[in-house]
Amino acid sequence: MGVLLTPIITKDTIALDALHGQTLAVDGNGELYQFLALIRLRDGTPLKDSKGAVRSRYEEERVAALERGDMAAAYSKATMTSR
Repeated sequence: MGVLLTPIITKDTIALDALHGQTLAVDGNGELYQFLALIRLRDGTPLKDSKGAVRSRYEEERVAALERGDMAAAYSKATMTSR
């Protein structure tokens, strides 16, 4: 998904200092997805701390909703994307 901008923009390498005081937007959605996929174990379970607790907000919200018996909330898109 996205917009192909390469036909209408030109590549220009600048120093990081040139961006001082400027607003910069970065689309890191693909990189974030890859990172989250990589921090899971081979069987798909999320990484846990030394006490065995899952340290992700998604997992905490989903487990809490499942404990309440609220299947709709446990598997809603908002819960799955942690929004």
